[in-house]
Amino acid sequence: EEEGSRCLFIDLQKATSPEDVIVELSVATRPFKSLWDRTSEAFRNVVDRSRDIEEVQLGDLGVKLRSGLGATNWSEKGDRVFDILAQSDVPVVLFVDELPIFVNNLLKGPDFIVTPERREGTERFMSWLRSNALRLKGKLSIVVAGSVGIEPVLRQAQLSATLTSFDPFDLQPWSEPIAAGCIEALAAEKGIGLDAATA
Repeated sequence: EEEGSRCLFIDLQKATSPEDVIVELSVATRPFKSLWDRTSEAFRNVVDRSRDIEEVQLGDLGVKLRSGLGATNWSEKGDRVFDILAQSDVPVVLFVDELPIFVNNLLKGPDFIVTPERREGTERFMSWLRSNALRLKGKLSIVVAGSVGIEPVLRQAQLSATLTSFDPFDLQPWSEPIAAGCIEALAAEKGIGLDAATA
């Protein structure tokens, strides 16, 4: 929590379905009692079965929440969690890392083939995310990041329009002096002798 805001971080690199995304989003509220209390209320059907939910390990918690989600209700539960974040008494910034990898997995599956069903599922998820970003603009800040760009992935399936609610920020590579300085600093921190030429 910095400067009066709450920062939530989710990493979607291992997510394979929209339900996984909603679990990650929900679990990210747990460090903030007021957000978690309301989020767990949204999952009452699952949470009620586990009276000692506060003592459950994060991995087990994810499994419990996942059991309350399916193809027919993930978007509704996700909307509720987004609303909880937007209604926070302190501004919330949600960092969504590796969205491009998740979208690529959703679109192509384990066999790397775009099918009509996968395209439809990807469009549904991205339209849901876009809709929430537009609906909650000014109430919730969503920062999407990834080690690869998302636009080329979506362009393959003609889904680029689902990005219109996000402003792109192209993070350029570091200059050579900055990159070498970073390598040198990391080496020094670890006690590794590294000369400037090697860096």
